[in-house]
Order: sequence, then structure tokens, then C-alpha cells
Amino acid sequence: MPPRARTAAVLIWLVGFLPLSAAPLAAQDVAGQDGGDGAWLTGGIGKGTEGIAAVAGVNVASAPHIVSFRTATTGPVLDGGETFWDAGILYGRALRWPEGLAAASAGVGVMGGHRTDDHLSVPVAARVSWHLTSWLGLGAYGFVNINQEQPFGGVTLSMELGLLR
Repeated sequence: MPPRARTAAVLIWLVGFLPLSAAPLAAQDVAGQDGGDGAWLTGGIGKGTEGIAAVAGVNVASAPHIVSFRTATTGPVLDGGETFWDAGILYGRALRWPEGLAAASAGVGVMGGHRTDDHLSVPVAARVSWHLTSWLGLGAYGFVNINQEQPFGGVTLSMELGLLR
């Protein structure tokens, strides 16, 4: 494992461990507010800076906090051009109501590409979703990855599965 990738993995673990360890305290503070707690999977496909975009993630929310472990990619469909990807942990703020969620978050991650080395990066996301049932939601997920090699982003139509309400 290259030194940069090892350093990135340690940073992602540290940043991910600290917010998760404080989650019960945050839940106690907001027990009377709408939204509450939830955990779900997100997946989506759409349009990105390099062609097609895709996103997948695991999300944990304790109103108004949200922590996401996310990977995103954007690349051409057929012409063999450059494909970029990222993997990271994001922390943000969510506005939750019984029928949906709106959130914005940012974090630390690793990005790479078909012809590029791995680099530390800043993944950013914004989303809005409508919860059709207590376990199924549909929405839009926008992402940007800020890095020194090649910034990229995309917007996807997303589906959420899990404990949404």
C-alpha cells in the first residue's frame, strides 16, 4: 500500500470514529425534535463532469447530524476517456421531516482515476429525498470532489433503502 493511501486510510478512520462516538449524545439532545435517527443505503446514477456519474453510500443520521461513508465516480460511457472516483467520510447537517430529508455535507477522502495516482481530497455532497415509505426513498444527490489532480462532480437520481423514518 502506497504511503499516501495508508495516510488517507488512517485519516478517514480517525475522522469517521470521532463523529460516530458522539452520536448517542447528539440523539439525547434532540429526542423531542422531528426527524430522529435513521440509517440507510444510498445509490444513484446520473450525469457527471466526465460523462456518466454514480454514487453509493452508507448513511447514519441523528437529527440534525448526518455521517456518510460514500464513494462516487464519473467517467465516459464508451470512448475510453478518463474515469475519476472518490471514497470518503462526510459529516453534515440534515433537515429531516416525516416525508423526506435535505442535507449538505463535506469531509475527507481519497480520489483517483484510471490514469492518475491516489490523492487526498475533499468530498462535498448535497441531497434532497422524499421518503415514500419508512424504508424507501427517492431523490437527487449532487457531489463534488475538490482535489489538486482533477476536480470532478455530478448529479444523480438516487434511491435510499433502510430505516428512513
